[in-house]
Amino acid sequence: MNIPIKSSSGYSTMPIESRLMSERIIFIVGEITQESAMETCKELLFLALDNKNRPIDIIINSNGGAVDAGLMILDAMVTSELEIHTWCFSEAYSMAALLFSAGKKRYLFRNAKLMIHQPIVSASHIEGNALMIKAVSDSLLATSRKINEILSANTKKTVKEIEEATRSDHYFTAKEAVGFGLADEIVAFSALIKKG
Repeated sequence: MNIPIKSSSGYSTMPIESRLMSERIIFIVGEITQESAMETCKELLFLALDNKNRPIDIIINSNGGAVDAGLMILDAMVTSELEIHTWCFSEAYSMAALLFSAGKKRYLFRNAKLMIHQPIVSASHIEGNALMIKAVSDSLLATSRKINEILSANTKKTVKEIEEATRSDHYFTAKEAVGFGLADEIVAFSALIKKG
């Protein structure tokens, strides 16, 4: 979507994403893939080079996606010098919930929902002999432990409490997410506008 921009030479148009980037707002929307994760990392790098001192707002509306792709975004978020605030507009499930929980300040709308669970591997990705299948299983368990440790740090819950919560898909209302430590505050849309 292009929007009109007024300048001294008249009107021109620019993509709305570019306009929002100028306000240090980026989006994680839909499935998290290697491609979308790389785009998010590029945007974070660009904004870091532009100004290391101004916070960045990441708006999330995603049902999750690839674990490795999500962890790439997480690394960029938590190991940079940037202060990153996360916002959940509608849903942050699975890997998206992990990313949301990693924000320095974490806001969500009153009807937003979060969901955490153990990493899932598709049966179509499991093939080979017994040793190969064991290697996949060991890798999945190691990934599950890593994610549980990250969620534990982000929520101030014990790893055991996180393990219990992620035994199956665990959905949270906005109020429940705040109570569990996944989010900090339920806000109105105007809160984001006031930041700009």
